[in-house]
Amino acid sequence: MYDFSCIYLEFVLNSFLFGVGGLLILIASRFWNHNKRHIGKMVAGLLLVGFCIFLSVSNYIPACINPKISIFRGAYVESDKPSKFDVMTEHHFFSKDGEKGGKGFTLDIISKEKIYPSEFKKGKVYRIYYEERTNIIVKVED
Repeated sequence: MYDFSCIYLEFVLNSFLFGVGGLLILIASRFWNHNKRHIGKMVAGLLLVGFCIFLSVSNYIPACINPKISIFRGAYVESDKPSKFDVMTEHHFFSKDGEKGGKGFTLDIISKEKIYPSEFKKGKVYRIYYEERTNIIVKVED
C-alpha cells in the first residue's frame, strides 16, 4: 500500500509558508489605508499568495487527488538536505546501471519512519515507488 503522507505534508507546509507569509506582508503593507499604503509590499504579498495558490493547484492538489505512481529500480547513492533551512525533507539519490549522480527523490523525516524505517545502504538496489509530478517517495521495496 502506498503512503501519501509525505505529499500531504509538503502541501500543507508549502501552502502555510507562502500563504501565511504573503498574508503577513499584505497586512504590513496597510492595504486598507489609502494614506499609508505601501504599494511594493502589497504587490509582494499578492505575488506570494498567488504563488501559493498556483503551487497548490498545479502540483499538490492533482498529486493528492489523482497520483501518478511510477517505479524506479536502482542502487542507493547518497542523501542530502536541500538547504540548511529545510529541516523536514531529505533528497535521496538512486542510480540505475552505475550512472553518476542518479535520480533524486524527496522523502520527509516523519514519513520515512512509515515508508522505510531503516537507513538506506549505499550500493544496495531498491525499488522506489514515487509520485511523478513531485518526485516524492510513496513506497520502498528491497
